[in-house]
Amino acid sequence: MINRRVVTSTKTVCALGACGVVGIFSAIAAAATSDGQLGGPPTTDVAEAGCPDGKAVTGLAGELTDPGGNTVVATIALTCEGSAAPTGEELGDSATNAATGTGSTKCKNGDVAVGVVGREGDFLDQITLRCQDASLTGPITEAKKSFGGAGGGPDGPYDCPAGQHLVGFTASEEFSGAVVRHVSIVCAPRLVPLRCEGEDATLPGTPGDDTLVGTPGKDVIVGLAGRDIIKGLDANDRLCGNGGRDTIKGGSGSDDMNGGAGRDKCVGGPGNDNASKCEVERSI
Repeated sequence: MINRRVVTSTKTVCALGACGVVGIFSAIAAAATSDGQLGGPPTTDVAEAGCPDGKAVTGLAGELTDPGGNTVVATIALTCEGSAAPTGEELGDSATNAATGTGSTKCKNGDVAVGVVGREGDFLDQITLRCQDASLTGPITEAKKSFGGAGGGPDGPYDCPAGQHLVGFTASEEFSGAVVRHVSIVCAPRLVPLRCEGEDATLPGTPGDDTLVGTPGKDVIVGLAGRDIIKGLDANDRLCGNGGRDTIKGGSGSDDMNGGAGRDKCVGGPGNDNASKCEVERSI
């Protein structure tokens, strides 16, 4: 039996080049399909990579290698939404594998990754991102370009639950971390910013009872559940109550007030205010 866990970095390069790697790979069992992961059977050499809180994966790139003449994914680096820096580590090790090329798969502009599909055998032969509009509405489509080779058999798709996006992977590696063996997706709820009248909140509320008071500049104040008091000051503010029984008071500017669900009271200020979804409306 070959103990692959004690191969050194220099031997790994040799093994992935022309030093009998065919025999090593042929001794490794292929993964089962529909097992919730993409690639070969996991090893105990684990790794993980992800995007920072609130950011989705939008692309993957890395190196390829071809043990036994079969192209597989060797390393994976993440591209995160908004050019955020990934957390964790590179999957696989570009410094110790015998790379034969590079590859990538990415979502189109305005989309985020919500899953993967690909091909697998002894290792991760191919991976393709599955993408959806950043609002997580509309159809899920596969990226136009796949990352990897055409060997192995098809597996997947593996998608995040509805309302969640792909934020990273847990993985295992082979040959002292040189080559990715398998990946499993990691998902998280999509953090959608609170909005009022089409604008992102500058002062968000909490699920409890809040008193939210604006600034002399333009504010976008958004309440949540609870019985909120929302006050605009100067400038043209956007004031939204959402759930609960809220009192919304405009300031000296021309304000837009939206009571939302619940029985709400909107009190206009000296400016030219607009009110909607307010069961009680009053001007000063």
